[in-house]
Amino acid sequence: MEKKIVNINNIWANYTVDVLQKLCVKYACISPGNRNSPLISAFTLHPKIKCTSHIDERSAGYFALGLAKYSKSPVVLICTSGTAPANYYPAVIEANLSKIPLIILSADRPSKLRGTGANQTINQKDLFGYQVRMFKDVGLPEIDFGNLAQSLTKAVCLSLGQNIDGKIINPSGPVHLNFPFQIATSGEKGVESSNLITNYKLRITNSDRTKSNKANIKPIPQHTKPLIVCGRMDDTSVRIPILKFASAIGAPIFADPSSQIRYGMESPNIVTGYDTFLKCVDVEPDLIIRFGAKPTSKTLCNLLDNYNFKTMLVDQTGRFNDDCQTIIQSNIIDFCEFQIKHFDDKPINTEWLKKIQTIEISTQMALFSEQSFNKLFEGSIARTCISSLPSNSNFFIGNSMPIRNVDSFTPNSGKIIRVFVNRGASGIDGIVSSALGVASESNTNNNLLLIGDLSFYHDMNGLLTAKRYEIDLTIVVVNNNGGGIFSFLPISENKEKHFKSFWTTPHNLDFEKIAEVYGCQYSKIKSITELYDAITNSFEMQGLKIIEVPIDTEENVKCHREILEKLSRKLSQIN
Repeated sequence: MEKKIVNINNIWANYTVDVLQKLCVKYACISPGNRNSPLISAFTLHPKIKCTSHIDERSAGYFALGLAKYSKSPVVLICTSGTAPANYYPAVIEANLSKIPLIILSADRPSKLRGTGANQTINQKDLFGYQVRMFKDVGLPEIDFGNLAQSLTKAVCLSLGQNIDGKIINPSGPVHLNFPFQIATSGEKGVESSNLITNYKLRITNSDRTKSNKANIKPIPQHTKPLIVCGRMDDTSVRIPILKFASAIGAPIFADPSSQIRYGMESPNIVTGYDTFLKCVDVEPDLIIRFGAKPTSKTLCNLLDNYNFKTMLVDQTGRFNDDCQTIIQSNIIDFCEFQIKHFDDKPINTEWLKKIQTIEISTQMALFSEQSFNKLFEGSIARTCISSLPSNSNFFIGNSMPIRNVDSFTPNSGKIIRVFVNRGASGIDGIVSSALGVASESNTNNNLLLIGDLSFYHDMNGLLTAKRYEIDLTIVVVNNNGGGIFSFLPISENKEKHFKSFWTTPHNLDFEKIAEVYGCQYSKIKSITELYDAITNSFEMQGLKIIEVPIDTEENVKCHREILEKLSRKLSQIN
């Protein structure tokens, strides 16, 4: 029987995708090139890998980031050599700090060409530095696949934060594998397929990802004024255990919008007006239990800084990008269940919880009665976005002012809304692409992105992917013609000569023309009522919808400050 002769580059790539798929990989985001052709062919021909094509590597990186957030599984990124992988860097940084698993496969020239002036050749070794959990140059293709299989298995494990035996050792995050290839020629000698080593034993398990060493969990210290602070979390399964724990110890929950706690279940323990009332009222807890990343609110973070010595952070992987002095290395559900049993039937200080609830009710009543919410300003836009979303929706919130306004002005709601943010490095870049990554695999048309105009401009390249794959996403663009966040800073009051040119940076873009270029549906609204109708109607339409909301920066700042001043006067009677 005649043996089939095949190109070693293609076999190397085919083996790579086969191993990754068997381990858990389902998605690949691919950018074009010649040097990465073997990888492109292997992944696009694999029946169990869903591939998307991205011209721009920076957009591809953020799309993969959003896709990994939504799917809760590692997403592969594939690019050619040279500066192509460098364009992944912002997304890699965000993935690192947000603990999101990405697997970067960068094609490369052979090592002998580095430093020789060879075209499109740079030193790609450790390109992402300490932003990745692992770097490995897998070497040129060869007929012994044992080392390649080990590298691939280790990469997947470390992207999930575990070792080869499935034990949690680090947070999830990005990994980088570098693939040098000789360019195959028609005269290149092939390899007999029967000689390939394909029986490497693969080992990976998720069985220990939800387990804790319960010997590490101890009863929390004695307290009379406990406070729970929930920052960014991606796991909705922790919602009920945290609420039960809060009830057991009589603790209010200061719930960040990205905590998956603020929306989905109504509870008197959930507090959302803290960013506003902490500027007016003194809160003095004697114990703070933290879940998730640090919250969005600067005011709340200041409280945490002042009470760091009384704060405990519950995190299974331990300290990571956090200055909390006391870390409880435990799964959140295990921790809550342990504390609930320990504090069952023990007396709690109901006066403490009632005090915080009274402040919260007064804050929300004042906010809801405020006439400013009938006008178009950032706070009313954020609230309208939440009120217009039906249950079982996905809400991606942009950085800079959008996340701050959602934090300040949206209350607890029973509607099930899964919230996504890029708050690891909190950059304004890549937000559109990340939201498209979430929406691409969503099982609903109710996908909403709230974003500022500069952030939207920064990632317009991502819109091409939406057009290619007919992704359903509604984008609300708050257009104040520049960086409106700087209008809240002292620099804006100093009448700095170059404030407009170098801080607010007006762009004067026509968003309708942008929508036309990318084939998006477009509308421009002039009132809060129009905004509500535009969002709700958009969910009945297919594809990408852009809703532009023009606002006046000076009027916006005025509304924010008036609300805070009125609320301060009302809350001063409570304090």
